[in-house]
Amino acid sequence: MNTNLKFKILLIAIVIVGITVNITSVSSNQNYQIFDAVSILEYLSGEKNLTEVSDLDFNCNCEITLRDAFIVMQNQLTEETYNNCDLCFNRDASSYVKKMNDFVDNVIKANEKIKNYTYKGNWIGNATGSANGTAEGNYTIYFFGIPVTTYSFSNEPFNASFNLISNGTYNGTYERINNSGYIDGNVTTRIDGTVSVKVITQPVNETNTTEVHNETNNADIYNNSVAVLKDNETEINIVGIEMVDGTDCYKILAVPSKNKSAEILKNMIKSYEDNYTISLNLNESNIKELNITYWISKDNPDNFTILQEHLNAKIENFTQKINKTNEVNQCKDNACIKNVTLDTLNITQMNISVFIKFTEIYY
Repeated sequence: MNTNLKFKILLIAIVIVGITVNITSVSSNQNYQIFDAVSILEYLSGEKNLTEVSDLDFNCNCEITLRDAFIVMQNQLTEETYNNCDLCFNRDASSYVKKMNDFVDNVIKANEKIKNYTYKGNWIGNATGSANGTAEGNYTIYFFGIPVTTYSFSNEPFNASFNLISNGTYNGTYERINNSGYIDGNVTTRIDGTVSVKVITQPVNETNTTEVHNETNNADIYNNSVAVLKDNETEINIVGIEMVDGTDCYKILAVPSKNKSAEILKNMIKSYEDNYTISLNLNESNIKELNITYWISKDNPDNFTILQEHLNAKIENFTQKINKTNEVNQCKDNACIKNVTLDTLNITQMNISVFIKFTEIYY
């Protein structure tokens, strides 16, 4: 846009209030090109179509009217908005899909260059459910505070119900050259519920904090994140553009397929399988919701890197066979439990929220 045109638009913008106030005093015979306030509102509301207005000749020496200025400002605003969300520039569906495919390709290429990385994060989860199995121990009958007799029991069925809240923080590293990693953190778990064995029903109200120091070999979480975006069945939407630690990022919402969602959750709790030597039977029907928000750097088109991500998941009616015996050796009131064999765990509902930030990425 040449300097004269910019200056004319600026002048018109300055006097716009005066023109609007005095618009009724301007005769249509005096200047038929005047773009009055009513017309502006009609164009803004969509009652009139701006496509009816021909493009301005920026090289002309003609008079620039208020209507001309409005059109130019509208066009500049539209262009600026699209440029700020360049993935959304074309409203055509096929063009959008191509842009998204190109975008994911760049994320994949950036991932292939990564040699190792560090990360940190936190999670919070809650669950309600029940458990059953068998217990071994004894209980004592008292009469006026005097122990009368003690009964021993084994393979005695027990039932438990619980509400659980768990949260934790962690730091991790991963080296791709040897597919090895390590994670440190802590987990705090609060359990409220009841346990019934024979004629005894005991309340459970416990809070435990444990430290986590685990190897994460063959558990490349960054690569798993890219795999979600690569999956043809993943629905990807642009949420907007946000800044992370001074870097402009595309904010992407990804909704994986149910099959992929089950795979993601199994990978997340792989350590659970390793510790309990069981195979989780979590399947698609148990997953009611799972989505992941990614913040992906946009400064360098050849290096679209995931800087952070946030996963939300909801699981319902999940039943897991455990069949594992644990030594307890705890007494409370008149009952002592020696061993407990957990047979089945039933999760009525579970919510999981996991945040990961990649703190250092090395190429």
